[in-house]
Amino acid sequence: MVCVALAAQLFMRGSGGRGSSDAIAATTLMNSFSNEVNAIRIKADEEAKLAAYLQSNLTAKVAELSTASNHLSQTEAALVAVQTELKSKLEESNKSVGRITELEGQKDELQSKLGELAGSIQLLNTQIVEAKRKLAA
Repeated sequence: MVCVALAAQLFMRGSGGRGSSDAIAATTLMNSFSNEVNAIRIKADEEAKLAAYLQSNLTAKVAELSTASNHLSQTEAALVAVQTELKSKLEESNKSVGRITELEGQKDELQSKLGELAGSIQLLNTQIVEAKRKLAA
């Protein structure tokens, strides 16, 4: 802008007799350039403010995403731990089911033997009663 003003003054001094109309034209041109420079500065300032605002929003979103990513990583780690524990408990449960089935089989065998023993005791009692009756007679 300073250069434009100096150029206008130099132009006015060098033109001699035509100075008045040339000076008006130079002043008009200088004012036009000055207005354009001011408009460009205002636009540049607005764009700088917008860029700063957008950068601020971007920084906030990056921080939010980083927090969400950390939370997801922690959740994933917890899920893996729970899955491992669940697998372990399932294996224990399967072993317990196998042991329960085995014990139920043994219980059934013992029940069968108990039934046989009860039958044998009943037969022996009957034989004892018969032997006592024969001895008493």
